[in-house]
Amino acid sequence: MFRFLARMIARLANSPEWQSLVQSGETLDQTIHTLYARRRAVIACCAWTIVSLVLNSGEIFIALWALNLHATIIHAIILQSTVLTVRNVAFAVPSGLGVQEGGYVLIGGLLGIDGTTALALSLIARVRELGFGIPGVIVWQLIEARRLLRARLAANVR
Repeated sequence: MFRFLARMIARLANSPEWQSLVQSGETLDQTIHTLYARRRAVIACCAWTIVSLVLNSGEIFIALWALNLHATIIHAIILQSTVLTVRNVAFAVPSGLGVQEGGYVLIGGLLGIDGTTALALSLIARVRELGFGIPGVIVWQLIEARRLLRARLAANVR
């Protein structure tokens, strides 16, 4: 597919510089074909993705239960998977800020969950992200500051 697209662009551009794009397209095609030829690995990846989705839906199910909503695990899976889809479609928005919340309100409304409760569910999901994200960023900054300090000390010694 990529080789085909690259050839079409090269023909339209009618320029030899575009031939490297054709070569890159062929390489990408071969790489994708090699990856998908490993059927067991592809199936295992799909299985782990489904398990991850179901386990993450448990968080939403517990939140629905805590908010006294009588939802099933199916509701939680539907809500989690569609909101993740909405968030992935809007990948250009950093951390899906606003997109995730809108997705919860929209999909929650379709499942019979009022807007304020759906927004509360979204914020519950954000707490987990913040709980892991903020300490991770702090540790990363400490590691980088230490590396920078070592580089400066090494430059001063010379």
